[in-house]
Amino acid sequence: MKALFFDIDGTLVNKEGQLPDSARKALDQARAKGHKLFLCTGRNEVQIYSFLKDYGFDGVVSAAGAMVSCEGKEIYHNFIGEEPLNRCIDFFAGRPVIFGLQAASGNYMDKKSYQVFEDVAEKYHLDERVLKAVTNGMEIVDSLRGHRDVEKMFYFECPESVEQVQQALGEELLVLEGSLPIPGSVSGAGEITKRGVKKATGMEHAIRYFGIGQEDTVAFGDGANDIDMLEYAAVGVAMDNAKDAVKAAADLVTDDIDADGLAHGMERLGLTS
Repeated sequence: MKALFFDIDGTLVNKEGQLPDSARKALDQARAKGHKLFLCTGRNEVQIYSFLKDYGFDGVVSAAGAMVSCEGKEIYHNFIGEEPLNRCIDFFAGRPVIFGLQAASGNYMDKKSYQVFEDVAEKYHLDERVLKAVTNGMEIVDSLRGHRDVEKMFYFECPESVEQVQQALGEELLVLEGSLPIPGSVSGAGEITKRGVKKATGMEHAIRYFGIGQEDTVAFGDGANDIDMLEYAAVGVAMDNAKDAVKAAADLVTDDIDADGLAHGMERLGLTS
């Protein structure tokens, strides 16, 4: 029995927000062989597609490792503290950026950020798919302060590089390139987690729950926040649509998501037949 961990965006689900038929079939076949299946995503549980929730994965590592649930039960969480949260709020307050929170209780964006988002959406003529990807389950609030269950923060349209944001926010937090960049954005995107909270730590909690060893783990991903997951797994598989740094961290590179890459990768590893 193997523990199989799947990123969502760009790995399980394509740019149209669809799970390819070949991927669904491969999941069914792997499950029939007795393998445990896990989502391992930067999205929090509120943002996960309903059709993936309905599939019945054995566990979910969400918010890039800040929350882990197995068999429908929360087994781990690690929230960002009030002081680093306020530091981020203060940093982005004086910049024309889109900034928001992913929390166990929901997703939040303040009115200023939402106005910037609307301006960006109009400027780049963003389609409905992109708008939904960013605002799905989002609550627009007057202030982002005071939340005590923040798992991750995100931003778009920041004038500084990821490295500059990291330097400004300090070592207690980890800043990575965003996994949901806005098409046409000229200044990039990022996501912020508590340092030490990553997909790999979530994987550790999940396999410990089921009594599975690290040597029996396989991970599939395509984004910057998947690198630690691919390195931690006994076998890490990168999609061909991944950037070079992600591919370099993998043991195997499969085809593009839209070329049945997930199914092909699982087949090559003998997970489906």
